[in-house]
Amino acid sequence: MKKRAVPLVLFCLFISSLSAVPMEFYLGGSFYADRDYISRDTSDSFHTMNIVNNASGVNIKDPSLYYIDNIRRLGIGMELAYFPYAPIKIGITANYQLLIPIGFQRCDKEMDTATGVETYKNHSFIAKHNFNIGLAYYQLFGSSGFYVDAGGAIAVHTIPDINDKNSKKEITYSSFTEYGVYGDFGFLLMHNDAYFKIGTRIQNFLSYENVGITAAITLSGGYRFAF
Repeated sequence: MKKRAVPLVLFCLFISSLSAVPMEFYLGGSFYADRDYISRDTSDSFHTMNIVNNASGVNIKDPSLYYIDNIRRLGIGMELAYFPYAPIKIGITANYQLLIPIGFQRCDKEMDTATGVETYKNHSFIAKHNFNIGLAYYQLFGSSGFYVDAGGAIAVHTIPDINDKNSKKEITYSSFTEYGVYGDFGFLLMHNDAYFKIGTRIQNFLSYENVGITAAITLSGGYRFAF
């Protein structure tokens, strides 16, 4: 009977030791403005952006003339971070963003020169979903400091086949997924238990022969829960 009680006692001691460790949990929302230099391998997937005027002034899709070089997006998201030992803020972070295109640039295939930035009007829902998980390090000097995140990234693109205003045509959606790595760096400000961050994010997507690179300005804020 005494031998059976030993594991129970050890388990209770372990739980008690955990309750004595100060932990922190950060939960908040975010705003993103990014420029996505997409992989050349995925350029033809963005059908509704590769449209040019023919000699009669009619819009046609012609991927033989141009490829999509980069896409400008705005988006919102949510983030969380968990630090198992609050005095040393090294922990795990995860975040998600929903990004909508607002503009893009094409490149001439023959000359390999970029055209001007064109506005994209999102009549049919087209989006990029970012999922990231990694390690986080927060360093505070009083009420301000900096943060660094790095880890793995997944991007899921949802793309309609048409983007016509007031169109009654049936819309067919396609999608593809990219995998890569990301890194964040920026400034961190605390006010009581509220936090605010401003920084930059770089993502490299490595799923295809040509690497895709995304650079973003990030703003986020939320609340810190201490245990």
